[in-house]
Amino acid sequence: MSKRILFFASLIGISVTIPLGQIPAIATTVEIPKFNAEGNYRASSQIGLARKRIALWDRDSPQQRSRQRKQSEIVGKNVAKANELFNIALQKASKGDDRGAIVDYSQAIKLNPKFAKAYHNRGSIKARTQQSSQWALYDYDRAIKLDPNFGEAYLSRGILKAEKERDRVGALADYNQAIKIDPNLAIAYIYRGNLKENSLKDLPGALGDSTAHPSIFSFSVSSVALW
Repeated sequence: MSKRILFFASLIGISVTIPLGQIPAIATTVEIPKFNAEGNYRASSQIGLARKRIALWDRDSPQQRSRQRKQSEIVGKNVAKANELFNIALQKASKGDDRGAIVDYSQAIKLNPKFAKAYHNRGSIKARTQQSSQWALYDYDRAIKLDPNFGEAYLSRGILKAEKERDRVGALADYNQAIKIDPNLAIAYIYRGNLKENSLKDLPGALGDSTAHPSIFSFSVSSVALW
C-alpha cells in the first residue's frame, strides 16, 4: 500500500516562491568627541564638537537597480529550470526510473533550495527504494520546514514512521497534522484509521475515521480499481 501512496504523492503539482532582491542596508559611522585633561573640548579645529558622518546607500541609484534586476533574473531562471527538472523527474518516476528521478530532483533542489515539493518527492522515492529510512525522513523534514502547511508531506512522513520507523505515536501526530491542514485529504483518514485499528487498538477511533469524510468510501473503491 505504501508504494501506491508514495506514487500518489509524487503526482503533486508545483508551487514556487521567488525571493525579492535584498534592499541595501544603511551604513552609519559616528565620530566621538574628544576631551582634554580638564574635561573640556579640545580647541583643535579638527576635533571641536562631535561630527557625525552618515553614509547612505542610494537605494534608487541606477547601479543598485541594475544589480537587483540581474539578481532577480538569475533567481527567475533558476526557478524556471528547477520547475522543468521537477516535471522531468515526475515523468522518470512514473516510468520506473527512480535513479534518474532522484538526480533530477536533486538538481532542482540545488537550483531552488526552497523547493519543498522536490524534497518531498525525492523523499518518497528514497522511502520506497532504500532500506534505511533516514534520508527519506530528512527530505520529508526539510519539506515540512520549508512549507509548514504541506499536508501531503506530513502524510508521507507519517506513513514512513508507521511502516519503517515503528513510531506509531509520531505517525499518528503526522496524520493528525495532515488532516488539520487539509480536512479533505481523504487518504490521511484511511491511514490514520488503519493505524488506530491495527496498532493502537482504538476501534472507535478507527470507525470514526472511516466515516469522517464523505469521499473516503469512493476513494477506497477507485483506489482498488486503479492499484
